[in-house]
Amino acid sequence: MKKSFSTRLLSLVMSVMMTVMLLPALALSASGAAKTPRYLYVGDTTVINNKVVQTTEGASWSYDVSTNTLTLKGGPVITAYENPDRMGVIYCDGSIEIVLEAYTIIESSYANYDYDSMDSSDSLTHMRAGIVASNLKISGDGTLMLVSGCANNSYGIYCNSLELNGSTVNLISADATYESVALSVSQNLSINDTKLDVQSKNANNMSAGIFANNIVINNSEISSDSAKATFSAAIYATNDLSIKDSIVAAFGGEADSCSRGLCADNNLSIDSGNVRASGKECADESTGIFSGNSICLNGGYIAAFGSESNFSEGIFASNGIVIKGGDIHAFASDAVTESDAIFTYGDICIEGGTTFAFTSAENAEYSNAIAACSQCAQSEESKSSGGGTISITGGAVLASVGAQDSNGRKPDKETYSSIWADNGITISDDIRLFGAEEEYTEKIIELRQSKKLGSVRTIANSYIPYGDENLFLGTDKWFSDVHGIDHWAVYPINYAYKNSLMTGISDDIFDPDGYVTRAMLVTILYRLEGKPDTSEAVCVFDDVAPDSYYESAAAWAFENNIVTGVSATKFAPDSKITREQISAIIYRYALYKGYDVSVGENTNILSYNDFTDISEYAIPAIQYTAGSGLMKGKTDSTINPRDFATRAEIATVLYRFIAFNQN
Repeated sequence: MKKSFSTRLLSLVMSVMMTVMLLPALALSASGAAKTPRYLYVGDTTVINNKVVQTTEGASWSYDVSTNTLTLKGGPVITAYENPDRMGVIYCDGSIEIVLEAYTIIESSYANYDYDSMDSSDSLTHMRAGIVASNLKISGDGTLMLVSGCANNSYGIYCNSLELNGSTVNLISADATYESVALSVSQNLSINDTKLDVQSKNANNMSAGIFANNIVINNSEISSDSAKATFSAAIYATNDLSIKDSIVAAFGGEADSCSRGLCADNNLSIDSGNVRASGKECADESTGIFSGNSICLNGGYIAAFGSESNFSEGIFASNGIVIKGGDIHAFASDAVTESDAIFTYGDICIEGGTTFAFTSAENAEYSNAIAACSQCAQSEESKSSGGGTISITGGAVLASVGAQDSNGRKPDKETYSSIWADNGITISDDIRLFGAEEEYTEKIIELRQSKKLGSVRTIANSYIPYGDENLFLGTDKWFSDVHGIDHWAVYPINYAYKNSLMTGISDDIFDPDGYVTRAMLVTILYRLEGKPDTSEAVCVFDDVAPDSYYESAAAWAFENNIVTGVSATKFAPDSKITREQISAIIYRYALYKGYDVSVGENTNILSYNDFTDISEYAIPAIQYTAGSGLMKGKTDSTINPRDFATRAEIATVLYRFIAFNQN
């Protein structure tokens, strides 16, 4: 399999060149040793001039000399209209801490300034930013709203180093003729316990939501969008990027060259949390998660999408990818040259978790769900140079290559593979395989039975071809009526099974479209609660059979007001449960758990055409499940309260319920 390495290398080189070219050079002190800065301006007010304090109070702020702290108190919008040549509305040439006490607006757009007279060749000199500082800390329980724009270079915040601790910050960097970056940090950026929403608008060269050397994100909620430019990235680290226990949404914009969601020129790691990243349509390369070195994914939910371009990739790393756990969803659209859901020039090691890798390629020259290639795979000699191997030792992998036509067939191309590795694939013996071509399946079974291979088997031909079915490898349960057809609820069903909430009706059948009974639902919730002791509980229903699988669950649910009977003495365990009954039981379970159900108070269910079919007792419950997104209408205009619920729907509601209340 030949790879267009030269084209890929050009893309990597362009990325590095853009990084170097687009780093503005401000004369800010990199040292934070001096307690008092030499200069500090807030809006049109001079606070410190050549280390001499001029004033410490403004209408929206105050400055404490002893602690070098600027407190933003809300009130009038902070601007610097009288000083259009000033780089930042708040400017500090040294270190400073900003404490957010209330909702504060900083506005740095100068619509009436004559930017057309600027010389674009000297664009690095002409910039506008909301806040400019050397070493900056932002804390406090207030909110900062900052808008900057209408310049050759537009920044929301520009500094050498930045710590965000426990605040709410909203940054908008509007249109710029050269570079638009909402949050630009030349050295280290640390984000902790912070809600951060950044938007970067159009620019001729680069648009980035967050741009820094090293980025560390912990226990935060981040939303970052970049817009159309030559190079567009939502979150870009010129060195390392680390995300832990955070909710991150990173969406790159349209680009003439490259569009990326998450991007690190060196190492990128994600540990737990919920991360979604995507690149948009562009001429050269669109990637959801990109690393110039290695990627390590360890837990959480991670979704990466590459859009149509010359190269479309969900997850890309130059020197290797390790997946230790979590639920990984990688998707690549159609492309001119190549569409890969997960791709590296190094090695891929999958040790755990669940990995979903899909491409919708139809016209691309090459397409792989998962691929590991050596750096110069065009020559046979290069294949011994290192890299280009895939090892699957745990977890589960679901791979699908190519778009299906109306008859369910995929493109018949020899250059399309479910899994490809230039220098070999190894799969632990307890990993099962489903969905590959029959000839290959026979080979894998033969290899598995060979005692010479021990507990690891090596695939001699280095690839697993695809068939019309999806390829599944894993130690997890395989359900032919879920994984074999790429069922819409495959992830919630996996979650319910892995957490022992639901089981299949047989060894390989889940029956996702089968109906759920009242006994089944209370049993699921009883398992979710950890099967509490019911030895003291009294079951008042005479139709609950002693020692039945649901006896303890029914007694527990009744005792805690989670379910009521259909009468004083009847539970009707075998009755199929309706969507409104599910809503009622989930609603009561949320109350039992002490969860916040107030979202239902402001939910309008009158917009559903069939709202009159909702039983009166179920109205608050459906307001809660609809308002929180736990249960959605079967169409935009119907909620179908009297329809019987399927097992797939139950799994989905449970997954959304757990995720909603964890967040």
